[in-house]
Amino acid sequence: MSRREEVIQLLEENNTGGLIAYAKKDPGLFRTLISLAYDKQTVLSWRAIESFGLAAGEIVKTDPEKIRNLAQRLLWMLREESGNNPWCAPDMLGEIVRNCPEEFSDIAPIIASFHEEEILHQGVLRAMVRIGEVRPDIVKEQAPLVRMYLGHPDPVVRAYAIQLAGILCRDDLREALGPLLQDETEVLFYSDGEFVRYSLGTLAAAAIDRRPAPEKKAWMRHPEKKTKGLRCPFCEEPVSELEDITTRFGNTFTGGKCPCGAVFVYDGSGHSLGEAYVDGLAYACGGDWDRAWSLVPDEDYEIRELCADTRRDKFLATRRGSKCTYLFIRLKQGKDSGND
Repeated sequence: MSRREEVIQLLEENNTGGLIAYAKKDPGLFRTLISLAYDKQTVLSWRAIESFGLAAGEIVKTDPEKIRNLAQRLLWMLREESGNNPWCAPDMLGEIVRNCPEEFSDIAPIIASFHEEEILHQGVLRAMVRIGEVRPDIVKEQAPLVRMYLGHPDPVVRAYAIQLAGILCRDDLREALGPLLQDETEVLFYSDGEFVRYSLGTLAAAAIDRRPAPEKKAWMRHPEKKTKGLRCPFCEEPVSELEDITTRFGNTFTGGKCPCGAVFVYDGSGHSLGEAYVDGLAYACGGDWDRAWSLVPDEDYEIRELCADTRRDKFLATRRGSKCTYLFIRLKQGKDSGND
């Protein structure tokens, strides 16, 4: 099976973990993903764009120069003299910044500078939205883009402008969204591996009602806010209130830390425990990803997966279909990160 066939199979399975692993062993993955990203009418193309950023976020840990070179190649594609079709370049650059904000935040305003090219309207605005979802501070100067494109004839462009307005959380932009509340035009978006349909009026209402990023995420991911009488499975101390924690690579997860040194991650859906595991282990290691990956379960750390019964204020063993799931991780003696 060729590389292209293998990558297509992984994309069809929506196997982002497999694609990240592939990037570690074969840097040519990025070229293949670019080649598969041109037809934005297909889910496969959007999965390629999203996977490009996720893989970049992993490779940047060991080879940041490689990702810098990829970003420069995409920026070159945006220039007229390159002679390339730049259709997917803004989206992929946005995914790089989204997944590597500390290293590549400087690229965000460069992406935005290409907004006047008609073929790039959608990609540039979507890139600002994708970056702003994890780091609104990086796109805080992009209010002029919102004002410029809220009245654009392309409903998809208007939709991204609406979303960016919500991320920026400015009163003047909320006021500008008012006339769009009655707009029943529907747009098709790619989200979480599939296409979903929204009306512009619904997007405008959500943007107007949006809170600043940290509070909004907390409300969406753990609506009960408090952990009430739940107790740590390792020390029986009350579990602290849930909070949104941002890693040094820009990922945000919901969880906390116990006085005994255990950390916990909350997954309200019960379907993202793989990500919760990685986030929690890295957090327990003080953000040292290399160290986290070197640890051996049971030998270097203990882990407990529990389901919260909020009615009775107690943890139960997880079962098939469980929601409100907590993952507790505690490094064993001598393995502590040493961080507060």
